[in-house]
Amino acid sequence: MPYHPAYDAGMTRLSCSLCILGSRADLLRAARLRPDLAAEYARIEDEIGHRFRNDMSMAEIIITAANP
Repeated sequence: MPYHPAYDAGMTRLSCSLCILGSRADLLRAARLRPDLAAEYARIEDEIGHRFRNDMSMAEIIITAANP
């Protein structure tokens, strides 16, 4: 399998950028790498009234990613 540059960005697995199955560290890294996408997820999360994951919302991910 060819090497993917996502690993150079610090991701531990290759998946969707903001995957619900991703580790906490990968979600924080993805929110830093793709802040516009994370903001869109947070907007939708707020609109539909559901958290991104049971254990953390996208808003929490964004705040934590901004304050390492």
